[in-house]
Amino acid sequence: MSYGALLQAYALSKFLENLGHTVKVIDYQPMYDFLNFRGLTSKWYGMYPGNFVNLWQSFLFQRATRRWLPLTKKRYRTLGALQAHLSGFEAYICGSDQIWNPYFTNADSAYFCNFGEKSAKRIAYAGSFGTPSVPKDFYPLFKKHFGTLDAISSREESGCKLVQNISGRTCTWVLDPSLLLDAESYAPLFHNQRKIKSPYILVFSIQKSPLLGKVLDVVKATVPIRFVFVDNNWQGRRFWGKRYICCAPGTWLNLIASADAVVTNSFHGTAFAINFSKPFVSFGLTGDHKCKNTRITELLDALD
Repeated sequence: MSYGALLQAYALSKFLENLGHTVKVIDYQPMYDFLNFRGLTSKWYGMYPGNFVNLWQSFLFQRATRRWLPLTKKRYRTLGALQAHLSGFEAYICGSDQIWNPYFTNADSAYFCNFGEKSAKRIAYAGSFGTPSVPKDFYPLFKKHFGTLDAISSREESGCKLVQNISGRTCTWVLDPSLLLDAESYAPLFHNQRKIKSPYILVFSIQKSPLLGKVLDVVKATVPIRFVFVDNNWQGRRFWGKRYICCAPGTWLNLIASADAVVTNSFHGTAFAINFSKPFVSFGLTGDHKCKNTRITELLDALD
């Protein structure tokens, strides 16, 4: 349940449709991902408030996915099902949001288009590891998978270097799919959303850390207007401002589009602030997640 993952799939499919192609998004929810769904595995089970938050957010994302993406009629749970039943396409494209992060996808060869007719083209567009390095234990498997692709690109320069180091293949550094569309192209996804009239700074953080509090203290002292939070945590926060809990993807887009400024430590929070021409502060993740900051710093370096 990631705003970025959903919107990059929407953007790439819409971009290809605008070029005149007929596009289908493969409805692939692997069983290992389904079994790890937090809504049924959190502590206390059943009545734990966080479970209701996760279940409601899952419903909102599934609804947006069905409305926004040209999904295949069949949902696939395994690579074997893809290999046995999916066919009829001239090309298969994999990308982008951390599809090659082995801790998220188990190095699943489905994310290298290991299915379909042999004659079809297989393309990786803006594939992402989400980190500048992966354990070398995965190198032989990744090298094999990269060898099956006709063209490879990554949304991070470090990702291109990693592909080249692992496989010796050429990898092109490209834009994240969400940046292939301009701001106006996203307007139909939130045109019916109610806008907040008074000025506000949108805060979208994917990690609650002491650094977030420090950043907000500085911003509040510099720009004295209220904060609006997108926060999927049901527990109270010391921060001031209105909170949107279980924010639907369309509402999330609307909040960025209508904001006077954005504060975020999210890659796609940063990308959409840029796309919607919003002043923004982008700050880093901390602790074990610090390695993921290259996603943001490389994008900002490319834009000076």
